[in-house]
Amino acid sequence: MNIRLKADKEHKRQYKKLLSSEWSADTVKDSFLLTDDFLNSGGIPVSYSKKTAATDWKTDILPYRSLMSLQINDEHFPVIPEKIPQRKSVSKIYRRNLVSEAVYNLTFPLSVKIGEFKNQPVKLEGDTDFLKDLKSLIILLASNYIIPELTKERMKEERDFIISILFLNTLITWHDNPAHQNYLLSVLFDKLGWSDLYRLYLHNAFKLTPPEEHDYLTKAQAYWSALIDENMFTEAEDFALKLLKNSKEEHFEEIKEIVSLTFHLQKN
Repeated sequence: MNIRLKADKEHKRQYKKLLSSEWSADTVKDSFLLTDDFLNSGGIPVSYSKKTAATDWKTDILPYRSLMSLQINDEHFPVIPEKIPQRKSVSKIYRRNLVSEAVYNLTFPLSVKIGEFKNQPVKLEGDTDFLKDLKSLIILLASNYIIPELTKERMKEERDFIISILFLNTLITWHDNPAHQNYLLSVLFDKLGWSDLYRLYLHNAFKLTPPEEHDYLTKAQAYWSALIDENMFTEAEDFALKLLKNSKEEHFEEIKEIVSLTFHLQKN
């Protein structure tokens, strides 16, 4: 079954607005509504619905489990749980549903449930790049809002589940854009408190970004800040000096400030 997706001007306007919004419950809700509307733009109702809350994740995400075992060999990294427990409190049910909808959208079209089309393969056409943009937005929201909420509620299974999906989905969806792929992974590991991996992926994202890109200096500043936060002043100094040497002239004054601040912080 072929589905031709169409992103209109309103979709793109809403996306830009949400991308610059605070990471909050309202932003999550609006992002899911935007994704629903976009997924239905092909004329077939394939967006998330309440029925998917009863999805047998163990069966439907089995391909992801297999891929995960190939990608990760670390006993400390969360894996997709065998079973998601039934929740009773209103707050936990709400957060479980956030996970459900986020995972549905991230694994689309694998997650499609469309009546008689349930077992038919789905081929996406049209504005598939916009779908990737929406998935990127959901990854940022999940990392910055949903995972902290699950941690607060001690919902380990849901937390492990969505962390696994975020990691593997980033590898798959953004395989053709390694700079953004590494940036998204840095955000995830930052929120998990894995500072070494955060710096590694953030540095990778910077190295893979050409100096002429609009976010080149932003990524450089983020990596420099990560080094400073860990009191890695020698590494921060080396990075800042190399940055000054290799960057474009238009960035020169800003980078000089970074170098100067590095020396100042190192003395104090």
